[in-house]
Amino acid sequence: MIFTNGILRSFCASDARRPLTCRPWSVGAFSYATNGRIIVRVPRLDDVPPPDDAKIEKTAKQIDEWLAKLDDTPRVAVPRIDIPKGRSWTCDKCDGRGFEHNCPGCSCECTDCEAGTCHQPVMVAWRGTHVSPDVWRLIAALPGSQIASSPPLPPIYDHVSFAFDGGVGIVMPMRKPTIPDDVEPLIVAAEEPAQSAA
Repeated sequence: MIFTNGILRSFCASDARRPLTCRPWSVGAFSYATNGRIIVRVPRLDDVPPPDDAKIEKTAKQIDEWLAKLDDTPRVAVPRIDIPKGRSWTCDKCDGRGFEHNCPGCSCECTDCEAGTCHQPVMVAWRGTHVSPDVWRLIAALPGSQIASSPPLPPIYDHVSFAFDGGVGIVMPMRKPTIPDDVEPLIVAAEEPAQSAA
């Protein structure tokens, strides 16, 4: 795969108020993209400009330091797994209205659901940490993708490194979401492939 500005943008978030995550940026010899949960770094692309905010250059330095510490981490091919959807149910708090109050014209959106429906969170379990299904799919789709085969040690804590043809990256772990006490997340275990790459 030849990386382009457009491909890097698939790793960005849509919030234009956050210059770190809304578009790719280049510092030194590399170009970066992040949505706040995953960071990718590839050799510098000519059409990816430097960041507007000088603070982002410090962020790039920190990312490079993390990646240097994780460089020798053993990796295996990213397991291709089917990730099911969790169950859904009508929200008890708003009775499926999607709004907090029962008054006519209420515009206070319910904070416990999406448009009146609650969804069981889904998490991909990998080596003692959890990864968002969306992020797992992004990594698995990269050519030649490999993921750390063991959790990293401090000071990186539970960040998970990965590599792919043409670049490297870091995944931020998925924290257990705030959900009702009687609801458990659906945990999908990612099994290590039978033949792994060092």
